[in-house]
Amino acid sequence: MKYLMILAALTALAVPVYAQSAFSDVPRDHWAYDAVSELESLGLVTGYPDGE
Repeated sequence: MKYLMILAALTALAVPVYAQSAFSDVPRDHWAYDAVSELESLGLVTGYPDGE
């Protein structure tokens, strides 16, 4: 059971990394990419319609 919980947690954490960010000015190799993607997925930031 513990193995399944760890696997589920790791899978859930990996999903935002593979998702396409709506922010064109934050490339995947930028140090803040993961944080921006997480904030976007939580609905805390939305950015501008032009993707910046």
